Amino acid sequence: MYLARGENAAADAQKYLELSGGGNKSDVYMILAAHFGYRQAGQDVDAGRILEEGLTKANDKQWPYSVIRYLHREISAEDLLAPATDGDKKTEVEAYIGMDLSLAGKRDEALIYLRWVKENGNKNFVEYALAISEIKRLEATKEKSLP
Repeated sequence: MYLARGENAAADAQKYLELSGGGNKSDVYMILAAHFGYRQAGQDVDAGRILEEGLTKANDKQWPYSVIRYLHREISAEDLLAPATDGDKKTEVEAYIGMDLSLAGKRDEALIYLRWVKENGNKNFVEYALAISEIKRLEATKEKSLP
């Protein structure tokens, strides 16, 4: 995804989910990767479908299941941030909210969350690399649109 190859990211995540058979600790993350990959590729129907599947197939007690609920618009960003009480969880949540806003065309709002990750997030997390790449993409897009 941080290479802006959403369709490939979604396909890889879907393949993982097919092979895992469900109940794997990484399933929630793969659902999120597929969702964002589909959205990045402009495949909103598939993005919605994977969330629906995630709501029923993923372990709702497992972190970060609440991100699926946020993306499905069952809870707000504030509700999602509330249980993110440590830096690792906050890195993930801030990155996912930022990606959601970016893919919804809310550039300035997205940058607030993505920059938080850049300045405060766990640099060893995939979400950190994702936030950095999305910031670069958003900044490059803005530069191209300037007269």
